[in-house]
Amino acid sequence: MMPGVKVNIECAPTAIFDPAAPGKWFCAQLLEKGPTNKPILVTSMSEMEELTGGRVSYSYMYDAAQTFFEEGGSELFLARVVGKTPIAASLVLKHTAEASLKVEAKSVGEWGNELAVEVVIVSGEEYKLKFFLNKVLLEETPTLKTQVAAVTWSEGSKNITITKEAGTTNPTVLAEKALSGGTYDSAEVETKDWSEALALFDEELGCGQVSAPGITAEATLKLVEAHAEANNRTAIIDLPNTGVKGTLVSEVAPLAKATGARRTAPYVPWATIPGIAAGAARTVPYSAVQAGILARNDASSTPPPVGEPSAGTNGHPRYANGLTHEWTRQEREELNNANINVARTMPTGSIETYGNRTLAAETEPAWQEVSSARLFMFIDSEGEALLEAAVFKNIDPKNILLSTVEGELIGFLKSLGGQLYSYSVSTGPDVNTEATKKAKEVRANVEVKPSQIAENVVLNLSVAA
Repeated sequence: MMPGVKVNIECAPTAIFDPAAPGKWFCAQLLEKGPTNKPILVTSMSEMEELTGGRVSYSYMYDAAQTFFEEGGSELFLARVVGKTPIAASLVLKHTAEASLKVEAKSVGEWGNELAVEVVIVSGEEYKLKFFLNKVLLEETPTLKTQVAAVTWSEGSKNITITKEAGTTNPTVLAEKALSGGTYDSAEVETKDWSEALALFDEELGCGQVSAPGITAEATLKLVEAHAEANNRTAIIDLPNTGVKGTLVSEVAPLAKATGARRTAPYVPWATIPGIAAGAARTVPYSAVQAGILARNDASSTPPPVGEPSAGTNGHPRYANGLTHEWTRQEREELNNANINVARTMPTGSIETYGNRTLAAETEPAWQEVSSARLFMFIDSEGEALLEAAVFKNIDPKNILLSTVEGELIGFLKSLGGQLYSYSVSTGPDVNTEATKKAKEVRANVEVKPSQIAENVVLNLSVAA
């Protein structure tokens, strides 16, 4: 993590963040509850339900998250998208006619309308507050003596915020009463709301894949592409759930011209997964399937095989059980030529991701494969981490420190084995000039070639104190 940078993350007690893991999935989507000012890290469905609520009709995220974990993913970062005027449910507790405390749901949305509070008088002015969710006791305070004590207690609650009202006395007894007025305003989400959510995924959270699962609006997908380019990530995007080839080709055309196209991979069609009820099915965007496959493959060895395609024999889902559309071989080739990665059902009945192309396959040949783009992403991320270890050390006149950094980078590249055909590293005076040394910057130029027929790519790494 860069010096002086602090990233706040909402996470459950068991969530563990590995900044070096390339299989992380960053998702902006609508969620039932949760903070809107920081990313939320979950590593299981139980953590997701605790921090963001359950399955809702206006979002694909719950089903997408379950697919990601079932396919082998382990780190999911969520950014909650909200409408123009979201409101948190609330209730004012009174002492007779005087307002004493305001009880408010911790986050905006209709979920807070299912919360209720009861005021229990213990003795004299001493009281307790009990909180219920759908009539089930959720949490309760210890015995409180003042209004401020209730406010202080709520600072540690995951569900409730309490603020002091104008009155100076404690609340009087109150039977269980529901909070009200909570709204998510999910119907009024605008492009800027997606932009604000994606901005929560600071580059310091590390490399990985980024998506807005199930969202196919051009403006939003361009934001995902731009985010990937600016933050050293790979954009995994969805196209409309249709079997019409011409529609898909038209949808992807403007995205291929956008900033970040070289880091962006679209996948079709959508997939089916087991339903909530036995024998039923759910439809999920394929981004969730592919993100899970990538994470599973990355975790299969050390260092992660990011430079190997997660397609073909390495692209078999283990949770998704069907596809919403199928195409002929010729149609698949035409979609592939449009840089659209197609999943197909094999004669054996198994499903297979059968594509490894970015949207810049023609314009930037070195970045034409998703596996190459992810390899460059990983090298950039790990390389800068190595530079950070040296950033506060003095750059000696003989440049021993820079030579050490160069050796460590070469050692890292060597550890990638067959994922690289050739590589070189430079930390010489043309890279680390007297001016950059005075500015306490450590730089390295890393030139890599993934295969014999691939083009060389130069990654300019730089870390400042």
